[in-house]
Amino acid sequence: ALEKPLVSIIIPCWNVAELLPKTLSSIAKQSYPNIEIIAVDDGSTDATPDVLRSSEGLRVLTQPNQGAAAARNLGAKNARGEFLLFCDADVILKPNAVTSFVRLLQLHPDRAFAYAAFRLGWRSFYRIPFDAERLRHYNYINTVSLLRTAEFPGFDETLRRYQDWDLWLTIVERGGKGIGTAEYLFRTAS
Repeated sequence: ALEKPLVSIIIPCWNVAELLPKTLSSIAKQSYPNIEIIAVDDGSTDATPDVLRSSEGLRVLTQPNQGAAAARNLGAKNARGEFLLFCDADVILKPNAVTSFVRLLQLHPDRAFAYAAFRLGWRSFYRIPFDAERLRHYNYINTVSLLRTAEFPGFDETLRRYQDWDLWLTIVERGGKGIGTAEYLFRTAS
């Protein structure tokens, strides 16, 4: 049987009190046994801090509002896992999502990150096989992907948009590659 290394799930949270319970519930239902959850409250002014306080089994970090990239980086700096999974606060993971992602990277030890097909509202986004050249022209990889912690360069906090695309391109520039699964592993509530 394959080992079950620790996966750190990092959730950047900014005014997501309405959405967050469904996301946390989907994480609680994961079939994968070895997970730590790090929620980063990015200066929320709604009930997000209350939702986080009343939720069990997660580590909560807080920072003044600096944006999702900074929140993700703070979470990653405090993560203990061999793998990082960035999960936005409006995402519903399928129960087998973490298991599928980890298996993919264990079967492909030469790959830096694993990504999946997903649904945004009613729209479906199919998996596109990894191709560095295509990635330079078009971002087909969602932020909700599993990365080897050792390969994570950090999100560029100076960018207002496309931080995820920049992250994948930075990893590729350093010689890293991704691997995708055609399985739909999550959807967004919004």
